[in-house]
Amino acid sequence: MANKNYLQLRLRRLALRFFMICLIQSVVVTYLVLDLMDNRKPAALLSVQATPSADQASVDEALASLWTGQADRNEVLTAGIGCHCRPRDTMQEERRAQASRQILVERIISDFQVGFDKNEVGLLAEVIDSESRRYSYDPRLLLAVILTESSMRKGSVSYQGAQGLMQIMPVVVVELANRPGYNFDSRTSLFDPAYNIKLGSLYLFALIMKYGDIRKGLIAYNLGETAMRNRLAANRKLPSQYVQKVMSTYEELLEKYPDA
Repeated sequence: MANKNYLQLRLRRLALRFFMICLIQSVVVTYLVLDLMDNRKPAALLSVQATPSADQASVDEALASLWTGQADRNEVLTAGIGCHCRPRDTMQEERRAQASRQILVERIISDFQVGFDKNEVGLLAEVIDSESRRYSYDPRLLLAVILTESSMRKGSVSYQGAQGLMQIMPVVVVELANRPGYNFDSRTSLFDPAYNIKLGSLYLFALIMKYGDIRKGLIAYNLGETAMRNRLAANRKLPSQYVQKVMSTYEELLEKYPDA
């Protein structure tokens, strides 16, 4: 009981500590997405570090508490595409919105997927909706990443060995499994679509947290953390093609599949 109370106290402290950061991240990332979509020059926004006071251990603890279900996104920092915190009296509205959102996600998957049957499409929609809510992504952004990575093709493997819908390298699974607090089996196949999406969503979220904005998070997801670290250390220009492709796909999804 004492350990449970201590954990709850720690989580409350984390929530207070990260609340203002969450607000900053929400504003910064929202404007960043708009700037990327409108082809403006978001230099000032890209230089903003949204997590200046969050040490990596605290970030890992916050992420782990989300992953294991010990806290929800309203108690811990929710970066990604914003802090969409809702009071309890809107839970019924949230359930209706969730049902509409899942139908929308299933439509998109059905239109683009290659190799999945109807039951698998339904499962994918549930997982993408669930992980989008967990990390406060717009599900269409997560779908844009999946389409960019694998064209939503079942069993995709890159020539470098990245696997599944979100094209995750096996070494990433090992690295995540070794972080304290994460409760998942690193032996599960990356070709399991639900598992792949859960890990990919977590990994992208962690990178956005680490680098302070969605653009760098996406670049690191594409390059890998070692290559990203080397480029930053050498003060080399970061590639933009991947981000442009993801955001272009995201914009197309927004136009073709508006909110219900």
